[in-house]
Amino acid sequence: MRFSVCLEVFLLFYISFFGVRCWKLSSDNTETISQSIKSIRDEVLGVSKFQALIKDVAKLESISFDSQATAVKVARSISAKFKNRATAVLRLQKEVADGFTAQKWSQWQKCCKIPNPGPSDPKIDPQALCSIESSTATESHKTPNENFLKVAQENKDRYPGLKWQYFGSEHGVFTHYPASYISSCNTTYDNRFRPWYVQASTPKPKDVIIAIDKSGSMLTNNRIGAAV
Repeated sequence: MRFSVCLEVFLLFYISFFGVRCWKLSSDNTETISQSIKSIRDEVLGVSKFQALIKDVAKLESISFDSQATAVKVARSISAKFKNRATAVLRLQKEVADGFTAQKWSQWQKCCKIPNPGPSDPKIDPQALCSIESSTATESHKTPNENFLKVAQENKDRYPGLKWQYFGSEHGVFTHYPASYISSCNTTYDNRFRPWYVQASTPKPKDVIIAIDKSGSMLTNNRIGAAV
């Protein structure tokens, strides 16, 4: 089944990529288009012959599942993930706002100054933050304090799926958790030009599209369960 599904997916990709070729054959005659697709499938990709070969040597098992129940389960899981991450961000936001209001900051080691980890050493330090300063950074001392680090650590424990937590200031200083080594201090990185910063500084309504693969390959190795 896996080989069959892979071929079908590849076929769809091939057709999508070379769709103009099929369209030029006839924009009105669907039968012509259908025959062209079958020709590509059988003569170019050899799908039918390969599927026949797999059918002879492989044991296929048909598995059915409740698609509606699965869709509801996936929707709830995705909703929970969004809510958890939103909660984590709001907790960080509060600590940044409180720190800047009280003018309480902490100076963190620059990421480029962290000792170069060896081959067997971890490349991150979950006990600290580190910062990257733009070449045009101003007021570089205004970085999140110890409370930001504490909340970031709590977020990581509460939501294990979180990888990086960071704050980019209007002064051009990027502070992130966990601290991780970068090879050079002469970087052109400036958080103020990153898409996430630009989008946050110019908020507007956005559409979110969630695509869920429900092909046969998702039935193997409990992939649907893992995705949910």
